[in-house]
Amino acid sequence: MTRSLLAALALLAACPGPDTAVDTDPGTSGTDPDTGTARPAWTASLLAEVDGGQQLRLTATAEGQLLAAWFANTPVSDGICDEIAANPPERLRYPLMAALGGPDAWAVEEVARPVVALTPTGLDLAVDPSGAPVIAFTGGTPQGQYCGGNDAVVATRGSGGAWAQVTAASESGESNTGLPASDAGFVVGHWPALAFDPAGHAAVLHRDVHYGALQRDDEYRADAELAWSSGSGWSHEAVDAGQGAGAYGQLRFAADGQPVAVYVVPIQGTGEQRLGVWASKRATDGTWARVQLHAGQVGQEVAVDLSPAGVLSVAFYSADDLEPRLRRLTDLTRLDDPSAWTNERVGTALYDEGAAISIARLPDERLALSYHRCKRAADNADTCDANEEAVVVALEDGSSWTHEVAYRGAYGACGGYTSLAVAGAELFVAFQCTDQVDGAFVVRPWLARRPL
Repeated sequence: MTRSLLAALALLAACPGPDTAVDTDPGTSGTDPDTGTARPAWTASLLAEVDGGQQLRLTATAEGQLLAAWFANTPVSDGICDEIAANPPERLRYPLMAALGGPDAWAVEEVARPVVALTPTGLDLAVDPSGAPVIAFTGGTPQGQYCGGNDAVVATRGSGGAWAQVTAASESGESNTGLPASDAGFVVGHWPALAFDPAGHAAVLHRDVHYGALQRDDEYRADAELAWSSGSGWSHEAVDAGQGAGAYGQLRFAADGQPVAVYVVPIQGTGEQRLGVWASKRATDGTWARVQLHAGQVGQEVAVDLSPAGVLSVAFYSADDLEPRLRRLTDLTRLDDPSAWTNERVGTALYDEGAAISIARLPDERLALSYHRCKRAADNADTCDANEEAVVVALEDGSSWTHEVAYRGAYGACGGYTSLAVAGAELFVAFQCTDQVDGAFVVRPWLARRPL
């Protein structure tokens, strides 16, 4: 175990950070449970009347218009996967949808129908410097014995309404780590994170799982990799090679023009204890400095904010603690120094909450987190309690946090894939929730909003 990792674990154990006040139930959106004073109320409505919302993402343009993207919940059969030579399985496609023109006049359109081997492996949504919506996802044509998309693909919506796709990465060996096991294979583009550098060029952080995680080794030697456009082509490099990295990634660019990557190592190997959340920053010489921010299982989302002042905030769900955590760094030159990071507890302690986490920075520079509330912390059931499930928004309030319930579902599971955005003078959170249609239960994308 490395000295830096030992220091990180010691910091986690010794410096849990300030506890928040325990709300008896942060559930009445018009009243602050800590002070009893009135606060703006949340209102919620369907974002789209479709069965969907898987891996939902929400963002806002500079003009205050909202954009959303998600996968359908169920695949569409497209015959037999005849790209596979031996025993070809059924070819399944998951519609990738975009909603434009929100929050009051959404237009929903289909972007693509990528082939998916098991379940979609992430998407990201951004706005390019020209104001066009851009979506990164895993696409491409099945090959080998892998009946699924295996490229990092970037789709941009043109002024005429058509979505044009380009391939950012297609082969494991493009990153050229020099490690034979890392350079072998072709299944890349999982869990893509999209960002634009100061010159306006796109970059995609993604996970390389070599032959598609069809074998255990593919997971254990997965790589976090970066595909970076120059405007005329794509360069490729390894961010964290050969040790399982790259799941649920987030990507930002620092003021020096260099990328900052945050990702999860979702497996525990037999050597260095790497399971958990990691952050890495590229230096101008192409090397990456990295640090482990959390050791242990986390939810399938990590949320990141990088302020203009260079403050890096990383939020995630700690499965061991049943709560959302926030790590914050004020000096990017010390990213690989565990002692430079704060460690804050954001939850209420009463609930198992914090999965499906998202982050936003308010106009006054305070942070807001949204996440799924699953059940009471004392409830030992393996599943969430539909009577307790909710979308919670935590707002930074000095050295503590206030908690608001943005929405409670009426019909079942509610609060998956939360995604925050600020537009105009309002705070928005998109999420997945159960609805009832003609006596049947349908999981759909929703949107809640409140004035700032």
